[in-house]
Amino acid sequence: MTALAVVNLVVGGIRLLLGVLAIWLLFHVLSEGPGETADILKIIGFVELVILWPVLLIFAIFSIVAGILLIIAGMGLWQRRRSSRRLTLVLGALGGVLASLYGTT
Repeated sequence: MTALAVVNLVVGGIRLLLGVLAIWLLFHVLSEGPGETADILKIIGFVELVILWPVLLIFAIFSIVAGILLIIAGMGLWQRRRSSRRLTLVLGALGGVLASLYGTT
């Protein structure tokens, strides 16, 4: 059970870090504006980013919340708590459903 706890802690930390980085990058790119063209603005275009930023922000916030829940589940698994096993199963099922939805769109 401790191996799963370590995996939850590592994946949760990475997910939390990437969610915060996504929010920082989103606001950093939007604050620069179209005047100073960065490489990312050339790739996806500034207009598309302005239109999609609420959706990207929601995904980033969801990623942060999921990262926090994974860290909590990992700490609970480390202490061998029953509720953390359930939380890990729910997060795993939710991750599987989301992965299948991302694969079909």
